[in-house]
Amino acid sequence: MANTDYVRENRITQELARDCSRRRKYVAYIGLPLALAASALYPAGVLLWFGMVGILLLAAGYRDRSRVSGAAGENYSLGILKQLPDTYTIFYQVCLPDPRSSTGERELDFIVCGPNGVFVVESKSHNGVLEGGPDDRRWTIHKVGRGGTAYRDTVRNPIKQVRQQVHLLSAYLKDHGVRVWVTGAVALSRDNSLERVDGGGIPIIPSTDLTAFLLAHRPDQSPRESHIAQSIRAIAALVG
Repeated sequence: MANTDYVRENRITQELARDCSRRRKYVAYIGLPLALAASALYPAGVLLWFGMVGILLLAAGYRDRSRVSGAAGENYSLGILKQLPDTYTIFYQVCLPDPRSSTGERELDFIVCGPNGVFVVESKSHNGVLEGGPDDRRWTIHKVGRGGTAYRDTVRNPIKQVRQQVHLLSAYLKDHGVRVWVTGAVALSRDNSLERVDGGGIPIIPSTDLTAFLLAHRPDQSPRESHIAQSIRAIAALVG
């Protein structure tokens, strides 16, 4: 089993729990007293008040479904990665310094360090048929609704995400005296068709094939064991 000493609880799951608790408190401590006060002054207004609250909760629930799906996809990919041998170390939800980001940092889903290299894995959990190329700003997802109606949505181009992440991690390791090749990949946790996507040299694979992909990877020049150890120490400094 892979080394998971640096794996923490899914940050998205923690945020969802906090948001849910916060909304319950808002309803209990603010919404309910206001509704009772409104009922004394304007009884019909209570229905309007609860209607507005219901709409807000539905909107929050729709946003949460997307976050829940993403968290579930990452957890699934993590379960697959844990099956790697103990010579591999997994890092999860690592924030790297990024001066171009509005927050000053960029989060990487997974970093895996092993005897055959350092890998960045971006996990995706999109439901539908993906379509896009390496240079497209956004990719299209072809979906079918509950009533059987086909429709389309768009998502960020994961290839551009991985390229940026590989660049940032390579630069970070170089700044810490480590020169090692970083390989990027996109892992799809849903049963997506890959016929309409082009990774432009970045592998796009089902999450179920993650361990096989990583174990089979053969770099042009095998990294030194000391460089992998240095990489692990440098990345570990980011997660505390």
